[in-house]
Formats: sequence, C-alpha cells, structure tokens
Amino acid sequence: MKRPIIFLFLLGWICLPVFAQENSFLENLEIGVDYKQGMVVKHDKYMGHLSKGITRGFEIDILRRTTGKTEWQRLANYPDVGLSIVFFNYPTDILGESWGINYVTDYYLIRKKRFQSTFRLGLGLGFHTNPYHKETNNKNITYGSPVTFSIQSKLNLKYNIYKNISLHGGLAFQHFSMADIKRPNKGLNVFTTDVGLTMLLNKNDQFIQATEEEKNYSRKVRYNILFNAFFASYRSADQKKYPVYSLSLFAQKPVGRLFDLTMGIDFFNNYVLKDVMKDDSSLDPALPLPDHKKIGFAMGTEYHMNKMAIAFSIGYYVYKPYDFYSDLYQRYALKYYFSDKVFINGGFKTHGADAENAELGIGYRF
Repeated sequence: MKRPIIFLFLLGWICLPVFAQENSFLENLEIGVDYKQGMVVKHDKYMGHLSKGITRGFEIDILRRTTGKTEWQRLANYPDVGLSIVFFNYPTDILGESWGINYVTDYYLIRKKRFQSTFRLGLGLGFHTNPYHKETNNKNITYGSPVTFSIQSKLNLKYNIYKNISLHGGLAFQHFSMADIKRPNKGLNVFTTDVGLTMLLNKNDQFIQATEEEKNYSRKVRYNILFNAFFASYRSADQKKYPVYSLSLFAQKPVGRLFDLTMGIDFFNNYVLKDVMKDDSSLDPALPLPDHKKIGFAMGTEYHMNKMAIAFSIGYYVYKPYDFYSDLYQRYALKYYFSDKVFINGGFKTHGADAENAELGIGYRF
C-alpha cells in the first residue's frame, strides 16, 4: 500500500517546478511535513493489548492560505484549507499500518508576523493494512474493514525561522472508525506530538476585509425537520445489516454570523436492538420484548462554512424502554445546503467512544 502513495508524492515534488510559473496556482500554497510520535489510547477495557508501545508516523500537508475571496473566509479570520495525508506505524502487527487522507481547515487563534497558533479540524477516510479477520487477525477489534472514516484535530504552534520557512509543533488527535457499519468497531484513537517544517510559496497578504453588512446577521429562529436512514451491524461473524432510522425536529437560533444554537427532539428506530434483546438472557422469555425505539431531547451547535456546515449535538433519552446504551448520546454531522431551506446530512451517532450507527439524510428548514 505504501509504495504507490510514496510514488505519487515523489512525482508531485518532481512536477512542482513545472507549475512554478503558474502564480495563481502557487499563490499562498503551503507545504508542510511533520514527524509524529505518540500512542494508541485505551478507551475500552478490551483494548489493552493494542495500546502498548510507541506509535510513530509522519504527515504531509498541502494547504492554501485564504485571503477573503469568499464571505466565510473573511468572517472566519482567513483560515488555511487543504489536504492532510497522515501515516501511522503501530507497535503491534495486530494493527499494522494506517493511512489517513483528510480535508482540513486550520483556524487561526494567534496571527503575528513571525508567530502563529492554529486549531485544525479535518474529516476524510482511513486505509488500514491489518483490519479484523476472524481467522488471521481476530485480536484487532478496532475496525472490521480496511477503509474507515477519519477525523483529525490538532493544536499547532508555528514560528518563522527564515523567509518563507517555518518551524512548527503541536498536539494532534486522530480517530478511525466505521460507525458500526461493519463490526468489530471499537474504533482507534491516536494521540501524538508533532514537529516539522512548513514552506509557504508566493506569499500574498492582501486580505479582503469583511463589510459591516456581512457582519450583521438575522437573529430569527428557524425550525427544521431532518430524516436520516442507514444501516448497522451487530455480530462480527455474519455481518448482517439492520436498518436504522431517525427523525429530528429542532429549532435553530443564530448566535453569530457563522454559529447557530439548536434544540429539539430526536426519534430513533434501530432494528439492531431487536436482535440484541433476543440474545439478552436477563430478559424474561415469557414476557413481550421491550420497545426498541427511543426518544431523546438534544441541544447542539452548527458552524457554517459557505454552503456547508458542521453540526454537533448532545442528547438525553427521555424514552428508552430497553437499557442497552448509556442515557447520553452525541451526534456529529456534515451538512450541505442546496438552498436556504433544503439540505443533506451525513454523520454518525455515538455514546461516548461507542459508535451506534452512521447517518445519511435530508432536511428542510422552515
């Protein structure tokens, strides 16, 4: 798996001078390389055999510094956007190696002439050499597929040491998971310390300023309806898929030009729980099975990026006849607005570090 990707990187560096004459392409293009060292986090009692030893890797960033060409860039303090390619070599052959390719946004916390601090959010895909296999690798309970979702965050400090070259370091968090689409799915969390160099090409500090009209926003409450549907797995042995549905009704209150607060009710129908109850020896077989459906009350926030938005909410079950997951749940989603009213939604629902299911749906904002 490594050789084709390394070849692509070498080809890219060889071809970079060819594009050097295209000023628009290289303007504010930032290339960074990091060395990573850290550990796999034991977030589950059954993962002790996977969290021993030091995890090492590297990261290559291809970013562009924004200058305010869109309204979101101006209001978000001109973040850096681009791709991050990360590699991990784990201390155990059970996990093997992982690659992650993420679309990332670096938000500036401090922006001085020679010193900057940024916070990164990234989302993409992970690729793994040694996923679970019931015969050859049944101790890898982190993910049951060679391809997973990838979530990345990083707090970074950067200091300019010479012209367009900067030294940087920080703390990074990487998460790989299948959101229970395929089992096993304990997920994998990696914390690392990073250090590296960054080179900025064709620097342009001509920022377009936000207008007063752009800074103003409507404080009107909007009402939303969202329907999600997907599937989930229960047993690693048969990988049978079960339908999962949810319906959400929530109010949306702007508290800034880019931020909204949300509050509403969620209705959940996860058919995995029907088979879970059939296997539960603590239930009286003479009595009918409890209702597998759940209702929750949730509050959250939504952050807008042009036509896209990142949504997070935390909820509490007010109706849960069968006690399988914890009472608190979290939902993470990425939205795309086709218009002011119609949007699509993709994300996943968890209970702490325990993912329940992925979500894909469509919504309407009144």
